[in-house]
Amino acid sequence: MPTTRLILFCLAVALEGAVGTDSRANDLRPSASCCPVVELRQYTTLPGKRDALVRLYERSFIEGQEAAGISLPGQFRVAGFPNRFDWLQGFTSMSTRKADFESFYGGKVWKTHRQEVNSLLLESGNVLLLRPAHGGSGFPVSKPRPPIGSTAEPKGLVVATIYYLGSTPEEQFNRTFENTIRRVVNAHGALILASFVTDHSPNNFPTLPVRGDVNLFVWFACFPDKATYVRYTISLSNDPRWLAVEDDFALARMYIPPEVDLLRPTPRSLLRCST
Repeated sequence: MPTTRLILFCLAVALEGAVGTDSRANDLRPSASCCPVVELRQYTTLPGKRDALVRLYERSFIEGQEAAGISLPGQFRVAGFPNRFDWLQGFTSMSTRKADFESFYGGKVWKTHRQEVNSLLLESGNVLLLRPAHGGSGFPVSKPRPPIGSTAEPKGLVVATIYYLGSTPEEQFNRTFENTIRRVVNAHGALILASFVTDHSPNNFPTLPVRGDVNLFVWFACFPDKATYVRYTISLSNDPRWLAVEDDFALARMYIPPEVDLLRPTPRSLLRCST
């Protein structure tokens, strides 16, 4: 995005308040990553109901989904959007996705709690079906999950950057990301966790819709706290290498400012950026 707009965004982030400043981002990369198929689910709750949804999800839905074969890399409150709850699901393939969903949504956990969860939601159809941008670019999930009843809020910040590619081929943008963008953002302090592109496979569980109208590149990064992220964005906006990247986007006619979501991990999220 243009420098002025980026700086204004940073100022808005800063005014919302920092998450914390006493932790450092870890290199979370394990020997294997999750998952060949990923859904980024961006839910909107009714006003004032997000915390109730977080508590319900972390108490009743994590173990039930995992028992059905679904991986759950992380779940987050979205900074600046008091009614947004974003969460991630992972699957070993599209065929197992169908079987996993059939198992969970036909099972006791969902039947017991579906009325309660639906009473908290305003919108649940903003779902992105994704696959790793290349081999090894999936989520690094290696830490044990905190137990049921955990309430400690992780201090780190996960940042999701979503590029709308239009007609630009995903492989082309992935090369740009790996050859250019990664070096620049790393130099300014971003710890990249994972990168994904749209999975254009037909939705084989239509009870749960996904967005089929998008062509995306999504990357996730860790920062120890929001204040560090603000400094990173300001520093990045003044780097001539980054300005050249933005110019390249404009020449490729894909210059749409990316969606940037600041994700605060909930107490039982596996993805987190603090010790």
